[in-house]
Amino acid sequence: MILQVSLVKDRSAEHAMPIWIKFSFFQTVRLLFMCISGLFCFNASAQAVLFEDNFDEENNEIPIVNYDSLSHWDILSGSVDLIGNGFMDAYPDRGLYLDLDGTTREAATLQSKDSLALERGDILQIEFDLAGSVRSMPDTDSLLISLGTSYSELFILENEHPIDRYVRQVEVLENERVPIKLEHLGGDNFGVLFDFIRIERVTRVNSDESDDLNRAVTLFQNYPNPFSESTQIRYFLDTPGTIRIRVFDALGRLLSTLEEGHKNHGAHLIHFNRLQLAQGVYYYHLDFRGRSFIKQMVIID
Repeated sequence: MILQVSLVKDRSAEHAMPIWIKFSFFQTVRLLFMCISGLFCFNASAQAVLFEDNFDEENNEIPIVNYDSLSHWDILSGSVDLIGNGFMDAYPDRGLYLDLDGTTREAATLQSKDSLALERGDILQIEFDLAGSVRSMPDTDSLLISLGTSYSELFILENEHPIDRYVRQVEVLENERVPIKLEHLGGDNFGVLFDFIRIERVTRVNSDESDDLNRAVTLFQNYPNPFSESTQIRYFLDTPGTIRIRVFDALGRLLSTLEEGHKNHGAHLIHFNRLQLAQGVYYYHLDFRGRSFIKQMVIID
């Protein structure tokens, strides 16, 4: 049995000539097997851009203050200024970008119009461009970026912080369909500059529970974050051992020991109540086998 496959030799040629390649019956069976097993064929579901935006085509490429018609985002509160292209332009030649603390002096909270379908085992690469407000008096601006339970990070940028590309890789721990959320904290008319974001699934790992044996010690981001009353802190141990989880304030002062003692291999969950803590930035530490793992959490009123 012979299989004939036509390949285009030169795509740029005006009259492309096909090349005929002959496969024997056994070669054909082997090729099909390799496709099925994923050793030969590209797995489209393993790598894909889930979300991307650079704001350059907003409002017909015309900058405007208090812009409320973003193509891919809903403004839940506050306002944004669409700047650039020579208007209030801190970074010429970068096209349009957002000032997340608009001229209404009410810092914005944005949420993507589309929710992203995330599956347990996905490895996501999250990229975005941020800069300080540049145009105001020396100060700091804070922006919280989150994606469901998979990712949450607070950025505190000095006014003169230059635009920079941030890249994060995170593992999705549970199936969820969630939007991207940008929350600017504080309002003074000049905020963090946000120019670009892309979220890409770069690979997918086996999500079987048996794979836990190969997973490293991990302290996960608390959820929800920020929170006003309570939150959940999850961690994973690759072997049994003695752990200690503590909470510190931004000055490094110990506030509380949440858990201490021997724990088995596997996933663990702690419920943390705010109690009398004031709003602000705090840090929780997991100490295990001579190593310390640290995450940041934010309490709001």
